Amino acid sequence: FHQLRHGSMLRDPFEHAALVQRIQSECFAEDIEPPADSLGWTEEELHAFFESGGDELPLRFAETPGVPVRIIPAGMRARVFVISDMHCDHPQNLGWIQQRLPASSSGCFDVCVCCGDVSDNLGVLRQALGVLRARFDEVFFTPGNHELWVRKEPPGTTSLDRIETVRRLC
Repeated sequence: FHQLRHGSMLRDPFEHAALVQRIQSECFAEDIEPPADSLGWTEEELHAFFESGGDELPLRFAETPGVPVRIIPAGMRARVFVISDMHCDHPQNLGWIQQRLPASSSGCFDVCVCCGDVSDNLGVLRQALGVLRARFDEVFFTPGNHELWVRKEPPGTTSLDRIETVRRLC
């Protein structure tokens, strides 16, 4: 066992499958598809999930207003790609991501974590994030210092104003 955040335990996959099956049976929930991403869930979270008819996710997965929770479809595996410092203000860099992103793969749910420094130009930022959204099932973006630059903004614009503009774009 490995202790994870929120007190959950990471189990051996075979042991976990047996646990899920036991709890499913205890809850008379054999008709409910077990969550594909439940390996780190506690027994209490699994019980709550099956007792709710598959509707109740652990509290740590509770939705943030306006941000939907995505569950990886059963039978799919997740792949996570991380990219940063794309600097798409340089056209060759934007061309690179348009042509060189890894191909999608059958049976995979692909996630991209984009760690900022894409562009200080909102149009280029929108275009680059659009390329990522078209390729990946889910994209997470955090602004870097380039996205917060205000040198081309009207006088009096702050980086806090700029981050709100970038947040609305996302």
